[in-house]
Amino acid sequence: MRPKLSKNLLRTKTLEARINVIEHEMIKLKAQDAGLSIAELTRRSVLLKPLPKRLSKITLATYRELVRIGNNINQLTRATNTAIKMGLRPQQIQNN
Repeated sequence: MRPKLSKNLLRTKTLEARINVIEHEMIKLKAQDAGLSIAELTRRSVLLKPLPKRLSKITLATYRELVRIGNNINQLTRATNTAIKMGLRPQQIQNN
């Protein structure tokens, strides 16, 4: 269960602004690029809070690949250590 917010932190007020279709689409795209809702983007912009920087697709792909490589290294290390503890010689991986 979520803890209750104090009355000062509870968001009960709304702001209204009239914008045209093009402005709405631009704001919507900017919010999507930042990974935020339109409301959160507006709050941060109006309150001068910094917007989060989105990672590029290349950076995300690189991180994913590094995680895969790290997982492979961990599996190889675990298998080697298990073999050594059992008094066996670790298997060698042959390249074909």
